[in-house]
Amino acid sequence: MSEYFAGNRNWDKGHVDESYATWFASVAEQIEALDYKKSNKTGVKIQTLVQALEDIQVYEVIERSVQIKHNIQETQKRLLHMVRIVALKKQILINIS
Repeated sequence: MSEYFAGNRNWDKGHVDESYATWFASVAEQIEALDYKKSNKTGVKIQTLVQALEDIQVYEVIERSVQIKHNIQETQKRLLHMVRIVALKKQILINIS
């Protein structure tokens, strides 16, 4: 999404907006920086990222584009899957202990 708003991707008519490009790049960096060894903190951070992606969908530029909304929703689904995996990992470790 960052590349799209920076003008490097053209899924539809294109919309260059540096602030959206920066915001989505920041979200991507936060996802890459997640530390899965700290499952509680990671779960909370992921939930925060999911909510942020939910909140940004109300802006007109994003709301108009089916492709953008689809990509955001897919990212949200993958993040929620990550939360389940992190929680599962913790539960397995508890059971093994």
